[in-house]
Amino acid sequence: MANADQTEPEAAAAEVDPSRLRVQLKHLLVFMAVYSALFSANVNVQNFETPAFNNFPIQQFQTYMQLFAAVIQAVSAAGITATIFGFLGRRKGKPFLNEPGHWMLVELSLIALLSLPMVIGLRFMSLSGQAVPAESAMILAIGTLFYSFVVLIGGKLAINVYVAIKRFSSGPWQWFFIVKAVGAILSLLAEPVLLWMLYRGTSFDRRENIARDSFHWCGCYVQIAQSCMMLIMFLGQMVLFAVMFSRGFR
Repeated sequence: MANADQTEPEAAAAEVDPSRLRVQLKHLLVFMAVYSALFSANVNVQNFETPAFNNFPIQQFQTYMQLFAAVIQAVSAAGITATIFGFLGRRKGKPFLNEPGHWMLVELSLIALLSLPMVIGLRFMSLSGQAVPAESAMILAIGTLFYSFVVLIGGKLAINVYVAIKRFSSGPWQWFFIVKAVGAILSLLAEPVLLWMLYRGTSFDRRENIARDSFHWCGCYVQIAQSCMMLIMFLGQMVLFAVMFSRGFR
């Protein structure tokens, strides 16, 4: 309830405090459950029976990818947890899906869930603990590429185009989701621009005194973490492949 000396806009601003993300025990429990499910589905990197990989630093690569997977799955689990509680709040009449950060959470959760069938399939193929034959690796690569392009890239493109056209049809947030849609195709090339557009969107809100709820800010933080992790992954892979080429193929 607002105090008697507060105006209606001041009371509304008091009820929506963008700077406070209240983490409760139930949030942590759901997060740990989601994180466990996502991480257990993660597949270990397998070596291939091909001479081109003889000098590849596979152990270092496995360690790097497992560490990266642990962090990126934690980011995804945080986004999925926030999305779950956002929809639960929506059922109780609380606003959700009406702010940019809400759609960041929904997109991340959708893509993470759509990735599970592909990841689980890779997991089953790796259960034997043996190297993947070159022929099977080629079939696996083609199937993974097809699923990634049609389902993952297509789904990411579709949801961001929808949000840019139907939800935020003007202003910096529209351009943010346009860049996210382009990023579905250009991937890492769009991440620095995406972070810049996110900064412009938050600066616009601050300048216009637009109050955002905690789910919006959670979506922004998750987006920043995801973009930074993608850039770190790219740089780490460049270092590993530089080591590989310095050793040469034999």
